[in-house]
Amino acid sequence: MNASGWSQLVLFSLLLLALTKPMGLYLVRGLGVNGSGLDPHISLQNAALQTARVAKTRNLSENTVKNLVSKYTAGPDLGFLGEPGVKVLRLNLALDRTGDQGPAKGE
Repeated sequence: MNASGWSQLVLFSLLLLALTKPMGLYLVRGLGVNGSGLDPHISLQNAALQTARVAKTRNLSENTVKNLVSKYTAGPDLGFLGEPGVKVLRLNLALDRTGDQGPAKGE
């Protein structure tokens, strides 16, 4: 299978994951492809659009989710190439750990 085929397989897999596990940030929306295949980040704007839904679904405060988004945001490559992006996998794992600690208090 060539690189294009692998990229399509990964995109399809991520789409299935997003449709079956609606509790985390969706990587599929706003997904990009880079030279190495798939870019596992979403934009800050994309994350901001999903913050309220994620907080409500996970029974967390919006501030908790926003703080985690900030924590798992990477700056541009080499400090100036491209835009900052949210590390979706690491953020979703952190949301899982935070959710395991019980519901957050109201804002």
